[in-house]
Amino acid sequence: MDIDPLLRKSVLGLRPLDVPASSPDILRLDGNTNLLGPNPAIRRALEKEADVAHYPSAFHDELRAALAVHYGLETGEILVGAGADELIDVAVRTFTNPGDAVAVAVPTFELYGFCARLEQARLVEVPLNPGFTLDVDALLRAEANLTFVASPNNPTGNAHPAPQIERLLKGSAGIVVLDEAYAEYCGQDFLRRVRQFENLIVLRTFSKAHGLAGLRVGYAAARQVIVERLARAKLPFTVSALSERIAIEALRDPDHVRRSRESASVEKPWLTERLSALGLHPYPTDANFMLVRVGPRCAALVQHLDGKRIRVRAMFKGHGLEGCFRATIGLREHNERLASAIADFLR
Repeated sequence: MDIDPLLRKSVLGLRPLDVPASSPDILRLDGNTNLLGPNPAIRRALEKEADVAHYPSAFHDELRAALAVHYGLETGEILVGAGADELIDVAVRTFTNPGDAVAVAVPTFELYGFCARLEQARLVEVPLNPGFTLDVDALLRAEANLTFVASPNNPTGNAHPAPQIERLLKGSAGIVVLDEAYAEYCGQDFLRRVRQFENLIVLRTFSKAHGLAGLRVGYAAARQVIVERLARAKLPFTVSALSERIAIEALRDPDHVRRSRESASVEKPWLTERLSALGLHPYPTDANFMLVRVGPRCAALVQHLDGKRIRVRAMFKGHGLEGCFRATIGLREHNERLASAIADFLR
């Protein structure tokens, strides 16, 4: 039976996103996750009794309330999802019809474009300027229903200056989604400013600085009218009761995030210096990862690292990133292992 004629047209042209399988004996520097170690919130949450025999509240109201208190917002200005990934999908489904423009500042997180194509939106890719800065004028010319900007940006690592983001928000007639998945590492915080902009959605996650990527908990903040519209397109019960409880515990104790931020701030210059001394070009970063330009030997280097049980993310998809890889900034032992393996390749 040929099932392709039964498929939604947008699915015919899509391929599953490339997400490498995990393995306990591989040093995973390809996921921008937190290598500090288990968040103590996990143990504290497991010591408490959690009702997992029943569904959690449909939209995870306890976590929404905790986030609202933490950021000085109202519960109705927060929406929780299964990672920020789910909320990206929800935003596209909520604010686009087939053929509507979705603008994306590229290179960036590939899920924005994936979701836009799946929903049959018209994807407008707006290249970043040299130095990976936002081309605000080009983004505004797209006249998009929905615009995605990540700050700090993945994979380039740089945060976009607040005046550029403000100009985009003030000039756009559509919704602007600002993905702040790595904001804890640089102090950027548009989340607390969502009431200032009637078209702003800010995404955050517990996957990075909190070190809870495996739990899949993210959240969006926006004006209440936007959150209410997003909730119409979102499935209920997408975050487990246990994941919600652990996220609440993590929010109550900022120590893990503080130590994660401090570790990255120490290791970032150390790794930059080591890789530069090896003749590579690490780009400045405001996140917990860095983009590194190798040149024509990049594919061979990535393969060499894989043989050493070190996984980094190769950048082979254009937008000026050919010859580059992206690596998580880990603890000193992780960074020494990476630098040593690269030096071994270059000998």
